[in-house]
Amino acid sequence: MAATLGFVAEKQQRLVCNAVEVRIVDSLRNTFIFSNNIRNLLQQKGINLIGKSFGEIDLHSLELLITSYAPVEKAEVYKTSDGKIVVEVVQRNPILRIIDISNQSYYIDDNGIL
Repeated sequence: MAATLGFVAEKQQRLVCNAVEVRIVDSLRNTFIFSNNIRNLLQQKGINLIGKSFGEIDLHSLELLITSYAPVEKAEVYKTSDGKIVVEVVQRNPILRIIDISNQSYYIDDNGIL
């Protein structure tokens, strides 16, 4: 059993990312984030996952980067056996919009986070 798991883990590390799928989990309830927002964030940070081996991809760092984007409450990034990186995003739930005197717009979510 251990040898089989070791073989599967080694094979997984050698897989090459052939696609990135971004899922906005609660997109029917809120529409503040679109999959292109997450793709653009990765591109702006110089992160191109296509063609990289799974062993080179740090899922935890990707989750931290994506959750640093203000409208994101939670992100989960995982690898699939067919070579995809899947990014699942949960949006913040805005309850109040604030527009300051310089016409900047801000939202406060249901956790009180700006």
